Amino acid sequence: MTTATLSHRPVDIEVATSLEHVRDLVSLRRIFVDRGITETDLRVCDAEIDRYRRRIAKLTVAAAESYKAA
Repeated sequence: MTTATLSHRPVDIEVATSLEHVRDLVSLRRIFVDRGITETDLRVCDAEIDRYRRRIAKLTVAAAESYKAA
């Protein structure tokens, strides 16, 4: 398994965990919208989703680079 410098866990586990977290956040965001959460709070939620998406992208790039080097 490939590991990234972002974590000591294998990249595939880290990506899977992060994807699951994004799915949960998106589901929560839908619930928040249905309940009338403020636009400011939605932006906070969106920022957290974006943060995890960037993390997944970095992990994927790190994994790809390690496969190239092998």
